[in-house]
Amino acid sequence: MCEAHVTASTRSSRPRASKPPDARSGSTWCGFAHERIVVGRSTSPQPATSVPSARATATWTRCVLSASPFRVTVTSAGSGTRATLQGVDTGEDLKWTDPEWLAETHDWVIESLERLDLTLMGPIEQPHVRPWATVLRAPGSDGIVWCKGMVAPVAHEPVAISILARAAPDRVPRLLAADRTRQLMLTADGGTRLRDLNAPRHNPKRWMEMLRTYARLQRAAEGAAAELVGAGVPDRRLAVLPALVAELVEGLRPAGVDGLVPRLTEACAELAALGIPETIEHSDLHDAQVFAGPDGDRFFDWGDASVAHPFLSLTVALRVLASTVGVPDESRTVDSAVDAYLERWSSLAPLADLRRGAALGRALGGASRALTWHAIAVAAPATQLQFPDVAAQWLEDTAQALT
Repeated sequence: MCEAHVTASTRSSRPRASKPPDARSGSTWCGFAHERIVVGRSTSPQPATSVPSARATATWTRCVLSASPFRVTVTSAGSGTRATLQGVDTGEDLKWTDPEWLAETHDWVIESLERLDLTLMGPIEQPHVRPWATVLRAPGSDGIVWCKGMVAPVAHEPVAISILARAAPDRVPRLLAADRTRQLMLTADGGTRLRDLNAPRHNPKRWMEMLRTYARLQRAAEGAAAELVGAGVPDRRLAVLPALVAELVEGLRPAGVDGLVPRLTEACAELAALGIPETIEHSDLHDAQVFAGPDGDRFFDWGDASVAHPFLSLTVALRVLASTVGVPDESRTVDSAVDAYLERWSSLAPLADLRRGAALGRALGGASRALTWHAIAVAAPATQLQFPDVAAQWLEDTAQALT
């Protein structure tokens, strides 16, 4: 997951946090952080040297996380470590900044590198902290590697990547290590994100190229759908989606969703009749989740993914496309992008039927987003503080789309 909005006026993937702080800090993106977070593995408060001995390193230097509504400061000297927290009870929600968790995760990163005959070459940074996940950046002897820690609802990401890598090895990050118990994974650096390429990301044709590549990945993974579900990737296929949504509506009882479940059930039945095989569905597809490399696009951040109808991926992708390019959600530019995406299924149904299926998928994708957000809010309650009532908003959005 990454930061975004859900409302029709902003046309992106999730709501904005209340009074969001500046998300930029010098050259390093720190999420809500106002300071660069550096956790050095050295025996003094100075960063590690360019050629450290991994086993000689023993303590943290200094880690500062400034965020709304909380601030955490972790410091150490020698073998002593202390943490200061202001403004919020950590519980499990801030375990990513807990010194013990960080120490154990550092050790896991170093050990994982050693198993690959690699060496940590400098300080480890923590550029991204969210209630549901965190990312650590580590310079290895063969390049940058990234360690991601996840809460349970999104911890299927490494197994999803490992299965997708067999179907489309050039379209996902290179998975270096994973620990299901610790809910950690280590991946190789993927290069430059599409979002960081200013001219291409504002070019509709570049989005069409990305969507075509993503569609090829989805088609390549069709045969792995059952394996993905069996490995723990959420099952959001059309046969089970209505029951999942009905349970969520009953639990949340949000306003503005009267009649949603029967309308959603009808839409699922109509989309299923199209006969498109179900497969991996990223659920949060946009330009910030794509590495734009010379060998083609690679798609990352699969923690929100499920096995579902492929067209549900259009919900977020088209909203962010329209917002980025600067066109209405319903426009010729967006229609052209839909047609580009649908090309991979042209042998299975007439274009008019595929377009109808794409419209249904765009409407139903919000229901899957609601299920994900609710699961994350339960697992990481600070999510509800920073992004209140997101699941309910996605349900209302879906109800409006199916009206």
